[in-house]
Amino acid sequence: MAAHKPVEWVQAVITRFDEQLPIKVGHQNTHSKVSIDHNKECLINISKYKFSLVISGLTTILKNVNNM
Repeated sequence: MAAHKPVEWVQAVITRFDEQLPIKVGHQNTHSKVSIDHNKECLINISKYKFSLVISGLTTILKNVNNM
């Protein structure tokens, strides 16, 4: 079970990052900009250990944005 936690954490950060993108939420205030910057830092830190999962998640986000 513990081995699956990193996968869940990566997916949670990717989802939170995706939900906060300007294309989805419109205008950003200072709090949302700080939050998305924090999520970026988390993704960078996680990518040191789960690079392929982070890249896969970000690729999915880009495909979804492209399809909008």
